[in-house]
Amino acid sequence: MRKRRRCCFLYIGGICHVKSVFKRLFLIIAVLGVFALSAGCEHNTPSDAGPTKEAGPTATSAQEPTATPSPSPTPSPSPTPTPVIAEVTSITTAELKASDELNFPEFPEQKGSRKAIVVLMDYKNSSQVYDDAMAKAWSDYVFGTGTREDGTASINDYFREATGGCFSLSPICVGDNTSGVYTFHLNKNYSDAQGTEGTDYPFFEFSYDLARCLEQLEKQGLDLDEFAREGIDRDNIFDTMLAFFDYAPNECLKVASCYEKPILIAVFPAVNSSSVDLTPLTTDYDRLGLYVHLSEVASFGEICHELVHMCGASDIYRYGDIENDLMASGTVSRGSEFDISNINPYFSLLYGWCDADIFRKDGRYRLYSQATGKYRPLIIPTDDPNQYFIVEARDGEGFDAGILNTMTDQNLRGVTVWRVDQLTLNTPPAEVGERCGVSTEIVRDLFSLKYYSNYTDVSDTGLKPFGINISVQDDPGDGSFLIEIQTKL
Repeated sequence: MRKRRRCCFLYIGGICHVKSVFKRLFLIIAVLGVFALSAGCEHNTPSDAGPTKEAGPTATSAQEPTATPSPSPTPSPSPTPTPVIAEVTSITTAELKASDELNFPEFPEQKGSRKAIVVLMDYKNSSQVYDDAMAKAWSDYVFGTGTREDGTASINDYFREATGGCFSLSPICVGDNTSGVYTFHLNKNYSDAQGTEGTDYPFFEFSYDLARCLEQLEKQGLDLDEFAREGIDRDNIFDTMLAFFDYAPNECLKVASCYEKPILIAVFPAVNSSSVDLTPLTTDYDRLGLYVHLSEVASFGEICHELVHMCGASDIYRYGDIENDLMASGTVSRGSEFDISNINPYFSLLYGWCDADIFRKDGRYRLYSQATGKYRPLIIPTDDPNQYFIVEARDGEGFDAGILNTMTDQNLRGVTVWRVDQLTLNTPPAEVGERCGVSTEIVRDLFSLKYYSNYTDVSDTGLKPFGINISVQDDPGDGSFLIEIQTKL
């Protein structure tokens, strides 16, 4: 800011007894000079003087001198204002589960390193060569550490990124084994026939083969009790298995102990698709546990998908954009082997893999993608505690690159809105119809939130406006998105 120079000058008072003409002329010239000096001091000029002083009295004259006007200073351009980011209320997974505002299932967090074992079942009709090199390759593929860029990424690398470093797998080593991978060579063809010839074994033949191999590992020191599910015996085994496939998504979570135990992964010839099932752990089927049945040609995305099932997640297929979730069609590699997608934020919050912010008032919010290391979705509650929205940023970086290579007209990169409906998640799939427990939309421009109008009838799929608009204000390309949320009057 330019400073005004403050000038002091001598005031010439009235002089009454001057008789000399020269003295009169001298006084007139002096007065005019002082006036000119005063006028010059009133111009805006830069100051290099010391502290500002009070201005002196203003001199007057009968004749106003003509002064040259000073030019007006050119105003400096105003800087672009930085968008004001609205304050948020942060919330942890534990606080979500204790909240009366949001119905969130009680379920143990899936954090830390979870133990796992890989059993390679080599049959005469296997398509791979099950030698030491194969065992090492599987160990590196599941438990190792590598990079996507050089094609050495592992399942653990995916989980470290997708869970913000909260979850990983560690090998179970029995005897002198150091890889967590165990190979069994069976001198027979693979079969998925029911039962085995000459026995009263009521399950699949391949599960009998696995049980025999696990019994051998038990003799070497493997604790099969660690894998067993409590509460199953010969009297209820079949009812339990049938009920397992009819569970509502949240009912599966009630047997939480299943999802805290070590993980059993069995690799078979490429006959059946990959899945998570209950299987006998011994040939007399006195103990059963959950296990991951993998095809020997299972993709990177399939394996990650099945392992998230072992955390308790259900399949989520009825989407607006089904390619953007690992628990739907986000398992398909679109580009490199590792170009799949992240896990939806509902499961990430359920398992404690991230914290969240709660929407409280209109304003602008900055969202960050998983790859930035600052990932925190934004939760928008509704007047129905069973229904709420989760808003996140997806930039297609890292293992989430699959959302950039879809068959849709536009890729799925950007701000994603997920609607959660606990009423549906508490209902068996056969009774739900077309209502979605978890569904998603991509914010392309301006998006108006809608939710289910019926809070109690799971067969009613009618939606009503929630009265909130979301728009994307800025996409700087650094993994963050600036959004604006406005309540419609």
